[in-house]
Amino acid sequence: MEDSSTYGGMKKHGLLRFWVLNILSQRRLNGSEIIKEIEENSMGWWKPSPGSIYPLLSQLEKAEFVTRDDFNRYSITAKGKETIDKHFQKIRYFYSKTNPDDIESILENINSELMFILDSNLSADGAEKQINSIEEKLNEIKKRLRND
Repeated sequence: MEDSSTYGGMKKHGLLRFWVLNILSQRRLNGSEIIKEIEENSMGWWKPSPGSIYPLLSQLEKAEFVTRDDFNRYSITAKGKETIDKHFQKIRYFYSKTNPDDIESILENINSELMFILDSNLSADGAEKQINSIEEKLNEIKKRLRND
């Protein structure tokens, strides 16, 4: 019986394991490419360190969720795919938080970014410049949506 503190026999740890497995289910990548992919998928919000990715890849390889080829590129195994399939809803929820797939989610992310800017320790001038820049971009998007 699987312990409730694990997913697919792996300890819960921020779902990074599932993110990596999902990325590797799409194509073979090395560790630095995985880091870059996560940074891009999170829209620059998070760039995992090599100290978190490489030990994780070793754990996944030891657990037979991934294999590594002669060029240090990793790919998912049947066991890894089974784990992703088994926990698809948890993975989907995680991805929805980092990769919005509808307008409402995109607007939520924009709102979060604006709140971050307003809450940050930026000087008033710096925050105002960022807000003006965002406002300009939003106006451009508004024009596109209206087909102006």
